Amino acid sequence: MQQYLTYGWMFAIHHAGGDLRYRKLILHNKWKPVLGFYKPPLDVWWKWFPDMVSGGKEKTEHEWQQSTAEAVHYIEALCPPGGVVLDPMVGSGTVCVAAILAKRQWIGFEKIAETVDKARMRIHKAQEHKVDPTL
Repeated sequence: MQQYLTYGWMFAIHHAGGDLRYRKLILHNKWKPVLGFYKPPLDVWWKWFPDMVSGGKEKTEHEWQQSTAEAVHYIEALCPPGGVVLDPMVGSGTVCVAAILAKRQWIGFEKIAETVDKARMRIHKAQEHKVDPTL
C-alpha cells in the first residue's frame, strides 16, 4: 500500500465500559487504534477535530461489530461531503451504515457469505430509513 498511500496519523477509540484484557502482556486495554492513511498530495480541508472518540459498545449484529457513532465521527471529520468511504472488510456493515448516516457514498467488500447477508440487511434498513438501524 505504501506505493499508493501515506501514513497520516493513529487515531484512537476509547473503550467505554467493559473490561477488555490483553492477557499475554497482563494489561487492561482501554483503547483501540485506527490507522489513518491518505493519498498524496494531502489537501487538508477539514476543521479541527478530536483524534479520540468513544461511542459505546455495539454487538447486536456480529461479535466484532464496531460502534456506528465512532465511525460517523471519523467519516464526518475526514471524508468531505460527496466523498467516498471504502471499507475493505465490511463485517456487520458498521462503516457503510455510518457513511449513509453521514451522507457519504460508500464502497464495501466482504468475503464471508453469512456476514454479507447480515450486512446487506442492516445497510438496506439504513438506506430505507436514513436512521441508525442499531437504535
